Amino acid sequence: MSQDKQLGGRVALITGATSGIGAATARAFASAGASLALVGRNADRARQMEDELRDTGADTLCMLGDVADSGFCDSTVEAVVQKFGALDILANIAGVIRRGDATQTTDEDWRANMATNVDGTFFMSRAAVRAMRETGGGAIINLASTVGLVGARNLPAYCASKGAVVNLTRAMALDHVAEGIRINAVCP
Repeated sequence: MSQDKQLGGRVALITGATSGIGAATARAFASAGASLALVGRNADRARQMEDELRDTGADTLCMLGDVADSGFCDSTVEAVVQKFGALDILANIAGVIRRGDATQTTDEDWRANMATNVDGTFFMSRAAVRAMRETGGGAIINLASTVGLVGARNLPAYCASKGAVVNLTRAMALDHVAEGIRINAVCP
């Protein structure tokens, strides 16, 4: 297999795939030959991304919804397996950031960070592990952050959420390595 198509025959699900790091990840996986399931919340950006990737020859499925909804995560993974026959890679990229010190961080800001960054990562990973068990393994990549390791000013909710992603990743990696499921965090 050529180096540029090293993911040929693999199926990748990417959350937050309609912008930023998620879109860049989708492009990289498409250029490596993966079939892609794209998850996002913005229909226009999702359609644009899907069209762009299909123009490169990628086989795609686009799902619109909120990763903080466990039912959405379960049905998304089910749809991916139904369309492609398996799920090999999950990239949990979806995330939000609300800025402000503790006194400026509203309950809504706190919950938004935790819901998308932590709950969404957990719910999608849990659904993916169930599917990956059926096919003998896979890989999960969780987008954390250096501020989840060391903290930063004016980001208490974001730092807490990304710290939770780091330790969630560690725990799930230990739980599922014997099943052939690698789970790692990337901390840009």
